[in-house]
Amino acid sequence: TMNVRREDIEPCISPRTKAIMVVHYAGLPVTMEPILDLGYPVIEDAAHAVSATHNGKPCGGIGDIGIYSFDAIKNLTAGEAGAITAQREEHIERARWLRYCGIGKSGFETATGSKSQDAWWEYEIREAFIKMLPTNIAAAIATVQLRRLAELQDRRKQIWAAYDKGLADIPQICLPKKSLQGDTHGLFTYCIRTPKRNVLAKTLLDADIYTTLRYHPLHMNPLYGQTSKRLPHSEQLNQDALSIPLHPRLSDDDVDYVIQAIHNFADRHF
Repeated sequence: TMNVRREDIEPCISPRTKAIMVVHYAGLPVTMEPILDLGYPVIEDAAHAVSATHNGKPCGGIGDIGIYSFDAIKNLTAGEAGAITAQREEHIERARWLRYCGIGKSGFETATGSKSQDAWWEYEIREAFIKMLPTNIAAAIATVQLRRLAELQDRRKQIWAAYDKGLADIPQICLPKKSLQGDTHGLFTYCIRTPKRNVLAKTLLDADIYTTLRYHPLHMNPLYGQTSKRLPHSEQLNQDALSIPLHPRLSDDDVDYVIQAIHNFADRHF
């Protein structure tokens, strides 16, 4: 599934563990219940899963905190923005303070919230932090995108189904896992797996089809690689996983072109 499981997490727990972060990779919901049963706060990285659900609950709204991304390539985009959800009010309150330079309320909020406040331009800085607010323009874009989300997801679903059908007869290419019964897939990236990933990627690029790996494992990056632990699943994905084009504006002809290009590759290399 490319998702983390409880049995992957348990060996990593130590006295230093404060919380567990899980990623709903590509929009496929993580099986959350066994992880929640470990008893640690759970942070959901739902950047890929803005419309995904697990057992009827929205991904990002199951653990203690949920994080969403609305950057340029996400299913719901604002250009560059994001959102946080939380079950506990103290987490929401802290996020409100941190998102704008450690300032809890703007002068406008102070003036409109308390008519007895004379110097409404005064504000309290609780701690030094950076500005992390999206712009008003980004928020306006996100509002329109939110209204169109169901329509955009329906088109992604059509493209996903076309890939499932069109690539099913190539045994050397492993297609994405389907979501469990009762779950809804977020449909962020269509990630195939093949032992000849690098050759396939170069062949598709030569045919003007851009593909990529999402994402290079962090523990293999020099900046974050200070660990002796092996992560065999991530390392295997780094060798054979490839995301092929998935976007609502792909035409049926575009999708057919990608499928045919992969078939042409398979005929020559498998």
